[in-house]
Amino acid sequence: MSSTYIKKQVSRFRREFNIQDVSAKILEDIFEKQGFTVIHFNPVLNDPDVEIVIQSFDLQDMIRSSNGFLYLDQNHRLVFVNENLSESERRIVLAHEQGHYYCGHSSHTDVIGRNVSEEFEANEFAHYLLRENI
Repeated sequence: MSSTYIKKQVSRFRREFNIQDVSAKILEDIFEKQGFTVIHFNPVLNDPDVEIVIQSFDLQDMIRSSNGFLYLDQNHRLVFVNENLSESERRIVLAHEQGHYYCGHSSHTDVIGRNVSEEFEANEFAHYLLRENI
């Protein structure tokens, strides 16, 4: 996708959700409006409920190697975010993950974040979304 296309996607996203300022909380709320459950994980030790989800979907490698990722299948819409991140870092990770979802990267795999060109697009989406003026 071109930068022009990504900028248009960001503008469409901002209009759709009527947002100006983008905080981690706002991005989490938007994910929830999109039908996702936001799961805060710890790369080392998790609450039992979170650990059950991680084990059930065999996501241990993603938890150890990522600060955030999406998991989508026919029955589940999950966004995972490392609980040790600062507010600013969570904002970046959530904007990046929203870029994956909003740019349509979720149509071909359960775990989003393993394709290099899609990672670039999600980074670009986050960049434009988090800039004050686009």
